[in-house]
Amino acid sequence: MKIEMNNIGELFQSEDDKFYWESCEVIIPAIFNTKWSFIFEDFDPSTQSEKYQDAINNFMKMSNTDFKKAGPYLFQYYEDTIQKWNPKPKEYEKFYSANDVWSHVDFSSGYYITASTDVDDEVYLSLSSNCDWNEEHGLQIVYYRGNELVRVGSFTGHFRNPNKNLIFQY
Repeated sequence: MKIEMNNIGELFQSEDDKFYWESCEVIIPAIFNTKWSFIFEDFDPSTQSEKYQDAINNFMKMSNTDFKKAGPYLFQYYEDTIQKWNPKPKEYEKFYSANDVWSHVDFSSGYYITASTDVDDEVYLSLSSNCDWNEEHGLQIVYYRGNELVRVGSFTGHFRNPNKNLIFQY
């Protein structure tokens, strides 16, 4: 079965899981014009299409400037991570601002944006990628309803931090 979503095209249903859907790669202008696929988890198109479509529309309206508002939290994640290194690796490079850190995040093609609902039954879009300062845990950036930044940090799979008022929490 296939369904259509504005801004990202057709979604293809998994043969193994009727609530798992995936898009083809689409260019995301906000993320430096890189290509990403969307994965929809626990998605029932008969009851949730409008809610997911609204989140996708909100996300696709974001500009690169909007996306880079995560920069201060990204920089905080970097700083907290390197403070825990002991000793610091020889190839360690000091970054001085969020602008320095962005160039050390791998936004190359082949990554996924996961769309899913949480216990509050709202849609979250979770982006995961690699970063130079935490190769083991990478980077996760989460948007509530597609346009409200709610989490930046290592990839945990969670949509919010334990303290929901904090965007970054180590």
